Amino acid sequence: MTQNTSAGTAGRDVDELHRRIERLSGFLAQDNGNEMLRRDLFDALLAAKDFARAMATAEEALLAPPGGAGWIYRRAIAARLAGQPTEAVAALRGLAEGGVNEPSVIIELARAELDAGETGSAIDRLQQLDLTALEPTLAEQAAVVLLPALMGRGQLDQLIAVSQAFLTKHPQAARVMGILGSAYVDANRISDARALVQAARQHGISEPNLDAVAGFVALDAADIGTARRDFASSLRQAPGAGRAHLGMGLVEAYENRLDAARAAFERAVAAMPTHLGSWHALAWVNLLADDVDAAEQAFLQALDKDRNFGDTYGGLAVIAARRGDRNAAQEHIRTGKRLDRFSVNVGVAEAMLAQHGDLRDPGTLARAFEMFQERALARSPLMQASFARLMSKKLKNEPRH
Repeated sequence: MTQNTSAGTAGRDVDELHRRIERLSGFLAQDNGNEMLRRDLFDALLAAKDFARAMATAEEALLAPPGGAGWIYRRAIAARLAGQPTEAVAALRGLAEGGVNEPSVIIELARAELDAGETGSAIDRLQQLDLTALEPTLAEQAAVVLLPALMGRGQLDQLIAVSQAFLTKHPQAARVMGILGSAYVDANRISDARALVQAARQHGISEPNLDAVAGFVALDAADIGTARRDFASSLRQAPGAGRAHLGMGLVEAYENRLDAARAAFERAVAAMPTHLGSWHALAWVNLLADDVDAAEQAFLQALDKDRNFGDTYGGLAVIAARRGDRNAAQEHIRTGKRLDRFSVNVGVAEAMLAQHGDLRDPGTLARAFEMFQERALARSPLMQASFARLMSKKLKNEPRH
């Protein structure tokens, strides 16, 4: 009943937005020089996700006085949202090179550069801004563009330092807290993540990423029921939250619902296609289901995103060993060890090759995981350790706790 009411309300809101667009269009037709009307129409078109018409509105404004930088900026926003980031980058760089260096332009240019795959340029540009000197709204906008870019580059130490400095001045910035908490989880700083969640809740701060962080904290403590509730809360607020889908997949895997786990991980990689941990989770759950081909494809997707991550080569070595291909496994092990001599996946593959008997026997993989439980726990309780436990119990047909 509540969902139907919400859907009806949303439908009425959309209808009202379209009626507003038509009214504004009519007024503008009668008063084509009215800048306020044109800006209101542009904003309404963005809200309606009618980006092509928003771009056309901006183009019409540029043909008539006063035109100018403001409409170049607005058209670039619409172009980026319409999936044309390269065009947006060119327009916004033209503004910046022409001396229009307001923070809002720099932030939007960085967004466009990220969408165009120019992550390094976006990071460099945003780091030239003094976030602590900006007014709070702009400062948070800049932070929530910069911080995920740093995370995508694996620059967790820098992300954490920038976030902590930002929160010193803006302690109620919920989105920054959520990103910082996610970085703590990725860096295996679970006690810091726990303290951040507790502080946020004491101040009544709620945010989807923070709920997902709370879920990972609960998962680390093997409190599966609380973890499920926290991940579900995150997804209610933000159905596309990739980290919450990742966490929910871990919960489902712990409870031996492998089909549900696989579906959750597939949603995670769709939402976060460059997040290696999600691809690895999808690979391991496919191994749990004895779908070696699907597991290999997930590891290959991770490799496509980053060819310098040792654990991915370790995963491919496990796949090769599982198929009985000792030579291919050894080649992947050599590459993985060169990149990360402490790689858990490489260690598991080495342990498989060191055993006597048929590499294709599932017991070979189970024994390898048992040998590397301690290393997995020390390296990442939320990922490798989780799947080490799961693989061992699944392959030995032990009951799941």
